[in-house]
Amino acid sequence: MTEGWRLFLCFAVCGLSPVLLQRLAARNSTIPLAGHLLAVLFGLYAAGLFLILTARPFMATLISLSLMLLLLTLNRTKERELREPLVLADVYLLRQIIEHPHLYFPFLPVKRIACGLALLALALGGLCLLERPLSMLRSQDAALPLLGAVILIPAGIVLLRLGCLPLLEDLLLRLFQVSSDAVKDAECNGPLAVILSHPAWAARWEREPPDFLRDNTARPAASRFPAGMERMLAELANTPAEKLPHIMLVQAESFCDIRSRVQEPLKSALQDFAPNWERLKKRGHAFDPPKRAYGAYTMRTEFAMLTGLHTEDAGPWAFNPYLLAARRPLWSLARHFANAGYDTLCIHPFHKNFFRRDQVMPRLGFQRFLGLDDLAGLSKFGPYVSDAALAERMLQEKAAAEASGRPLFCFAITMEAHGPWLPGRLTEAEMTAVLPDIDAELCPPRLRMYLCHLRHMDGMLGMLAAGMTNGQGRGGYLVAYSDHAPGGLG
Repeated sequence: MTEGWRLFLCFAVCGLSPVLLQRLAARNSTIPLAGHLLAVLFGLYAAGLFLILTARPFMATLISLSLMLLLLTLNRTKERELREPLVLADVYLLRQIIEHPHLYFPFLPVKRIACGLALLALALGGLCLLERPLSMLRSQDAALPLLGAVILIPAGIVLLRLGCLPLLEDLLLRLFQVSSDAVKDAECNGPLAVILSHPAWAARWEREPPDFLRDNTARPAASRFPAGMERMLAELANTPAEKLPHIMLVQAESFCDIRSRVQEPLKSALQDFAPNWERLKKRGHAFDPPKRAYGAYTMRTEFAMLTGLHTEDAGPWAFNPYLLAARRPLWSLARHFANAGYDTLCIHPFHKNFFRRDQVMPRLGFQRFLGLDDLAGLSKFGPYVSDAALAERMLQEKAAAEASGRPLFCFAITMEAHGPWLPGRLTEAEMTAVLPDIDAELCPPRLRMYLCHLRHMDGMLGMLAAGMTNGQGRGGYLVAYSDHAPGGLG
């Protein structure tokens, strides 16, 4: 086969295959012509890139198809586990996936991917021996235009993101419907458009920023907390400085009303399973997870509870608002309370740089941030620091604040209930000790582990509620919320 035909087949297959794969990923959605053209562009770019690297058209085609199949597999996996397609912001999670693979790999089809990579390696080895490199790519006249095209596209995306290509930005935003709803965008435009069109949206949004990016000293007009928290803030506004109460805000990892997800007779057995949570909820101080939060993206709920800004308010940063908060100071509850004379503290018994919290928390106004290294002595239940140990540390911080004569705002991000729910996480003796009233035969193993952590979380709220009544008469508020429903329970 001549070199010209090999090149033609490479670009034809790589250009058309992402259209087919995108239709498979989008399933029953009607993707517009612009979405298909974007997919063709992606395929042609992959072909050009791997041609430059290998000089072998069939090898470049094989690598390109493998990359597209990998993206399709990851997209399907994310839709299954999190009910959302891949978005551009997911690129920023690669570092923590590498650093903390135990949090992600159990949800991925690792065996299928590993088998695919092994077959790919064998096929590439065979092609190295059988396929001759293109002689035309040894000529600068042929190689330089291809190299220029390969460099031009990523450079264009960077320039687009920086707002240097306003005409292209306008064109993309007219062609594609972009929003903070990745599911709707994927249905309307195709999954690839979701990944590739958001840089244009981000550039437009930063050129015409909302009010909350212009002033971090005042609460944004768009900020809106749940009704119970709004009442609390109104009461605090009328409280003398010397009587300001302590405030404990607890992010309950993966907490949900499990009764809505199980059948009888287990549902009846769990009727009064979380009494402390229910008491807080009746007062308007406990909040269930958002309806569309499943198994991940803690930072979205966390950002909303600290700033009052919801997904649609964060624009293109809605998929990972901490990418925005890590870059610039924002108004938040912590900044608000610090200005009112509070000591502001965030406690999270995990690595500080996870979700870039080491950069985010100071920019949200927290004066101190204690991470795993600062809490190394706390006891664990399962693989993570126990909720009871975290509650004890929070009460110690409250006592220290009272000794200094200042009120405390303490935001605690719990870790005990974090997935995945792998066999051997808890021993049978541990589960029996925590759940003596729940028949083990009623629960699948993963659900039983989860119930242990739910009970401990409720116990933590009881400890904090009791501890808030002790002290020098300041009193206190205890508020709790769930970041998302649990994922991967099976």
